[in-house]
Amino acid sequence: MMFGNFRLLQISSRTKKKRVVIVGLKKDNYSREMLLRLLTLVIAPGDTVLAVHSEEPSDTFDPNSFHIHEDICKSKQVDFQVKVCTGDSFVTVLIHQVRLHHATMLVIGCSRPSPKESVVTSCLKGLPPTCSLLVIDTGGRVLLEKKGSSQQGSTCQIKAPSLEIKGASRRFTPQDLESATKKFSPQMVISECRYNKVYKANLGSGQTAAVKVLQITEWSGEDLLQEIEILSGLNHENIVKLIGYCYSLDMHAVVYNQLHKNLKQKLTQLGWSERIRVAVGIAKALEYLHHSCSPPIIHRDVRSSNILLPCHCEAQLSNFEAAIVHHQHQTPTKSRKTVHVVESSAYLAPEYLMFGKVDEKIDVYSYGVVLLELITGKDATQDILAVNQESLVLQARSLLSRGLWENLIDPHLNEDYGKEEMQRMIMAARLCLMHSSSRRPTMKTILQLLEDREYWIKIQKERQEFINEINSKGEPESYTEGSASSDNSIEENIYKPISLPKGQMERNHGPTLEN
Repeated sequence: MMFGNFRLLQISSRTKKKRVVIVGLKKDNYSREMLLRLLTLVIAPGDTVLAVHSEEPSDTFDPNSFHIHEDICKSKQVDFQVKVCTGDSFVTVLIHQVRLHHATMLVIGCSRPSPKESVVTSCLKGLPPTCSLLVIDTGGRVLLEKKGSSQQGSTCQIKAPSLEIKGASRRFTPQDLESATKKFSPQMVISECRYNKVYKANLGSGQTAAVKVLQITEWSGEDLLQEIEILSGLNHENIVKLIGYCYSLDMHAVVYNQLHKNLKQKLTQLGWSERIRVAVGIAKALEYLHHSCSPPIIHRDVRSSNILLPCHCEAQLSNFEAAIVHHQHQTPTKSRKTVHVVESSAYLAPEYLMFGKVDEKIDVYSYGVVLLELITGKDATQDILAVNQESLVLQARSLLSRGLWENLIDPHLNEDYGKEEMQRMIMAARLCLMHSSSRRPTMKTILQLLEDREYWIKIQKERQEFINEINSKGEPESYTEGSASSDNSIEENIYKPISLPKGQMERNHGPTLEN
């Protein structure tokens, strides 16, 4: 699936006719972010986009620094040009370009909750009735949309955010969801966390659904846009399906296909075969996001409470609020949300928690924590609530470094599990939880380890050959499974007995045998 080749969102008033769109650019980053949203959400193949900057004294604006925007336009077959002009004012320059190019839309950005009345009035007075003024914020929300009035000088009214999702089957009103959830009854709650609450809903005609209601915050509208933008383009049996959404001033909600409780709620009730199915299902979902989507999608919030389970335990990954489309050369940025330590830190990769570094390997680490939960039957967030209590990851590393892997296994399983399957899942967890992100395997490798028995046998054989080779050189203690090395680093202790077949190692970030 080519993630960048479909149009996810569009403004409700847009027409099918190909257009010339003038976009006003300031020298700040807000303008760049607004332009990215516009190109992704509004602009259609065949349109022409002219980004105009009004030159100012001591200007540092660089018209040759819009490479990402150019790439988006190339993929959508859109003509794109950046133009620097001089004039009496920003508004005067934009209106002149509209008339010069017979543009049908003028777009300006706004970093405030609402645009300045004086700017809007000036634009509308100068624009012909054939051109619409569109004011959007950096999150892609429409703050105002109105046709020009030339010299008629009409007043305008700022409207509530409005959007339309291409391909989504339904837009719900708050009243629709209130009725479907029995006025958001506590009895209809499926799960909840700090930022949202999920309800079971009856949509009529026997159709049930899960409604996730976001807590209204400064960023909840953008979170909603981001989640439905990503989910609209995904199609995988282990990822939740988008039914619709609600986007109003007093409610932001996403409506999914109906599932039941999440893994965190049902973990101790699951038998071994069900846990295996959950592990493989979520591995498939992440492998799809990382390797079938282009650019890759990073979920950033893989945890047991975001893994939903229907009756047949075909697990589905949910909650894409934090997900991002990851470009290979994208500069890592700090998340605008404060990490909710109690709920999140147990699953966060060290490089993400400490430095904000984002790539596919942070999902791999989080998946490894979920595997530990499936193996042990323990909630990874519980241990960090206790004083002086080691995290589940540290407990597991301590046991594995001494070869006591059987001490990890959930006693509620009553030894009713396949020993080889358990060993494979433990090995997968060990690899995912490597402290160094460069040594963690990809989800493609982990999925193969869990599904392909021949691959597992080959790994075991090469591991034993490696241990025998080291022992023959007079270093038996260092590489005897279960022994601790003199270095005593966590990474070496959990990893040195493991080797992956040559040719299967991922360049620069797959597991290697060397310390």
